Amino acid sequence: MKMKALIIGLCASIAVANASLAQQPDNYKVRLVAGAPGYDHIQPFIAEYTKLWEKYGVKVDFMGGNYQRSNQMMSIGDFDVGYNQYASAIRYYSAGIDNVIVAASSANCAMVVAAPNIKSWADIKGKRIGIVTKFDVQYLALTKQILPRFGLSEKDVQLALVPVPEVASALLTGDIAAAFPFEPYGTNAVGDGYSAAVTFTTLTALEAWRSRWYGTKDDSGSAADLADPYSTGVPNLLAFSLLGPEQNPALARPALLPQPGWNDGRYGYIFTPPAGVSGVKFEAEQTESLQEGSWTPLPDTGSGGSVRFELPASGDGSAPKGFIRLKVTRL
Repeated sequence: MKMKALIIGLCASIAVANASLAQQPDNYKVRLVAGAPGYDHIQPFIAEYTKLWEKYGVKVDFMGGNYQRSNQMMSIGDFDVGYNQYASAIRYYSAGIDNVIVAASSANCAMVVAAPNIKSWADIKGKRIGIVTKFDVQYLALTKQILPRFGLSEKDVQLALVPVPEVASALLTGDIAAAFPFEPYGTNAVGDGYSAAVTFTTLTALEAWRSRWYGTKDDSGSAADLADPYSTGVPNLLAFSLLGPEQNPALARPALLPQPGWNDGRYGYIFTPPAGVSGVKFEAEQTESLQEGSWTPLPDTGSGGSVRFELPASGDGSAPKGFIRLKVTRL
């Protein structure tokens, strides 16, 4: 029985009933259950369409298209392999249904839908939001990533478990103000007249940094590029671009910034921007007099992701003379 080949080949969200399938004869049909295509259950439907498991010599009895049925079968152990949410697999295990999570999937097709009176993320504060279940990847994405990006937290809303087929009716009755269902139920709700206007704005790396540390994505107030609200001596733009997205601006210090120094007889800046920094431009200028208008740009001779600005070598072979300054500009 080539069960391992099936699992590795699919590489999706798979829970396997903890039975010794390897001891079954090779003509055994693997009972594979999945919900509706369009969410992270899409992989087995693609596998069936492309006859993927046949390439590995695995016989499969595929039962897909109804997530309620697949949940029921998995909850009583009536399956060999199942595509489901982490939370469901863990819940069934806690209830005594022995299963092993063997692979994960990053696939997700979900959208926020809202009642017509919800015009912005601020309107959601204090309202009930329908979710599929708690403690799964979708729940974590909502509470740890999406809500904080828009200045909200889990405590600012009321999360309510709403079966996805009932999202449209819950919006209709006013039981919830918005919902975060997987597809195709979000699109179905929009088709019933509800709004998908509460969409995800793709934030730049700098905007995401502002949202994380200041609760706003806007270049204004304490979050402005040139603001230094904690009097650290490091403006926000420098804290983000030179210290990285994980840098708490309140803990930034000038000593943490790249410092100029000597390298092979040349003087200047050599550094690698922190991971996750984008949307900014590094430049450097040099002068011998510090007089206004005397600054001229220096070329960046770095490679492999590094930044390198150095004063030009003296013609007589002596140490370079002059002043150098580093500039950071938001694109």
